[in-house]
Amino acid sequence: MMKHSYEFERAFTRISADLKAVVRTKYGQRRYDHPRDISMKGIYLFTGDVIAEGTECDLRLSIGENDDSLTIEVQGRVTRCEEEGFAIEFTGLSPEAYNHLRLLVLYNSPDSQKAEQEINARLGIRDRKQPV
Repeated sequence: MMKHSYEFERAFTRISADLKAVVRTKYGQRRYDHPRDISMKGIYLFTGDVIAEGTECDLRLSIGENDDSLTIEVQGRVTRCEEEGFAIEFTGLSPEAYNHLRLLVLYNSPDSQKAEQEINARLGIRDRKQPV
């Protein structure tokens, strides 16, 4: 049986980053203080309280602890739920949010050249071959 390596299947490098996430759904909002990882395509949040798969949401990602913290606002959809948390795929973001997310990934990536190649091979957060 062949063992799959998710590293090769992922479109974008995942990084660890010290940030806070506020997730807003039609049911309310909740803050998550320690994401497992983030990429140009999405984020994985640790929690015992998962949001149902398929739920549309707005995210506010904050880098820093004070009122002047950099924030990145994106739209997303919950794509996977597990016992320890859930994954949100980014479905929309402004050009400014895209640039902030790009810099966050590049500065925190163990291989920034590889991460930049992955980003440049895509049209925003989508594959260049994928219809919009």
